[in-house]
Amino acid sequence: MQMVKIQIPERSDRAKALEVLTLRGRVICLPDNVFIVPEPALEVLQSLSVTFQELERGGFDYAEKALRDSLADPVQLRRRYGMNSMRSDHSHASLACETRAK
Repeated sequence: MQMVKIQIPERSDRAKALEVLTLRGRVICLPDNVFIVPEPALEVLQSLSVTFQELERGGFDYAEKALRDSLADPVQLRRRYGMNSMRSDHSHASLACETRAK
């Protein structure tokens, strides 16, 4: 299944989207109002009139890697990707949440 990384800038849209999407399937929450959702969730967001920006697409492995990277120590990320600096507003502790529908 194709997974899509999206950003939902508006707080009210995020609340509405998460309320519905977490009942229907997997939602991976990342920093900066970014989420990874299954591709069919985009239709649900459009039906709710939620404004979102599509950032990237990938398979399930892509989603798992994004989640792992968001939890990694910033020093490890700098070494892995050759980054000189990380944004200071990101802490490596509990940045991502993963919610599954029951």
